[in-house]
Amino acid sequence: MKLQRKNKFLGLIGTGLLIASLATGGYVVFEEMQNKSTYENLEQIALVQTDKEVTTVPNTENQAENIAEPVTPKYDFNKLKEINPDITGYLEGSSLSMPYPVVKTTDSTYYLSHTADGKPSVLGSICLDANADMNNQVSIIYGHNTTDGSMFGNLNEYKNKSYMDSNPTFIYYDETGVYQFDVFANIVDDNISTSFSSSEEYNNYLNTIKANSIASRDIEVDSDDHIVVLYDCLESWEKNVNNRADRNLVVAKVTKVLDYELTQTKTK
Repeated sequence: MKLQRKNKFLGLIGTGLLIASLATGGYVVFEEMQNKSTYENLEQIALVQTDKEVTTVPNTENQAENIAEPVTPKYDFNKLKEINPDITGYLEGSSLSMPYPVVKTTDSTYYLSHTADGKPSVLGSICLDANADMNNQVSIIYGHNTTDGSMFGNLNEYKNKSYMDSNPTFIYYDETGVYQFDVFANIVDDNISTSFSSSEEYNNYLNTIKANSIASRDIEVDSDDHIVVLYDCLESWEKNVNNRADRNLVVAKVTKVLDYELTQTKTK
C-alpha cells in the first residue's frame, strides 16, 4: 500500500526546508545562536514558578487515574499565549537540544521562517499541522533539519537502531495534560496519510509504515492507537529515482500519561 499525500503543507515545508538548508556560513551560525537565545528565553518565561508539585516526565505506570491530588502544569500556557496565541504545546526529548514550544495556526507556512515568538528566522519553529491534535489518528509535527542539532536537526539519527533505542521517547505538554511519544519507526517518504475510511485501512497504513522502516522498535500499534509523525528533511536533498524529494519521518505511538482535568476532578 502506497502512503498517500493528504496535506498541501508538505510540499510547502519542503520548499522552506530547502531554502533553510541552502543558507551558508556565518549567517547560519548567527541564526542558530539567535534561535538558541530566543528559545531559552521563552522557556524561562514559560516554566511555572511554584512550590507545588510540577509535572515533569511522568512515569507511564503512574496514570492520571492513580493520582489523588491535582498537579501544576510544567509550562504556563497563559504566559505563552500572551507572547503568541499560536503556541499550543511544548516538546521535550533527549534527541532535542532543548525543550521547544510548538505552534499551530491555519497559515503554517508562516512558521517556516519565523520563531515561536514571531521573529524572522530561516530556522523557523516546530509546528503542529493545522488540522492536527493529539486525538487524531495521525498528527504531524514539522521542524527544520539544522546543522547544529537544534530544532529537528538530530532526527536523521533515527535511521540508526542504536540511536533510536537510546532516544526512544518524546514528551509533549499542552493545556490539557501530558503525552508520551514512543518512537517505533523511521521511514523515508514524502507522503503521509491523515484520514482513513475504516479501521482496516488505518491498520493497513500502520503495517505499511512498519514494513518500510529503516529502523524500528518492537511496539504494538493497532487501529485503536494514535500516532504522531515528526517530519523533517533528509541530510541529502538529492531526489530519488522517481524524482521525488523524500522526507525523514520519525513515527511514534501517542499515549496521554497525565490529564489535568482528571486530576482536578479527583479533588472535587
